[in-house]
Amino acid sequence: MVALIRHVRASILPVMVTFVIPLLLKTFTSTPLQDFLPSFISNVVGLFFIFIGYYALFVTNVKFDKKEGTLAPWDPPKKLVIEGLYRYSRNPMISGVFSVLLGESILFNLIWIFIFFILFIVAQNIFVLYHEEPELKKLFGSDYTHYQQRVPRWIPHFPLRRYRHIK
Repeated sequence: MVALIRHVRASILPVMVTFVIPLLLKTFTSTPLQDFLPSFISNVVGLFFIFIGYYALFVTNVKFDKKEGTLAPWDPPKKLVIEGLYRYSRNPMISGVFSVLLGESILFNLIWIFIFFILFIVAQNIFVLYHEEPELKKLFGSDYTHYQQRVPRWIPHFPLRRYRHIK
């Protein structure tokens, strides 16, 4: 029961960012993006990004649970997570949120969700660069530095190159 409560509390932030705020923006604004794609194509593309994003959120949350942590910055895993999607990106969870927001801006055809998406990217870059990464370096030392040198922050290398932790 305690673990469930921890995960519910930790899920509040991603639910707000990927669902509540875009829903409010959709409800209270009506400035669509320019329609340059037929609605069927934009629906398919938007839903694809949303699906990929929520998949990344789900998979990474499961990995964190196995490492005795949550997706919340205030309740991180006790061990460095470098498995699963973390072999390809240091922040697949936030990349998943980026994907959901981009998909919603395409699906709903709203400039305000797209602007929120851009602002969220800027805010996350500032947070990760000046808070999260220095804290992870303090917590995990050379293991994190080694990982950081080999795995990109947001977007995986293509073709996908897996990180193999050598110890």
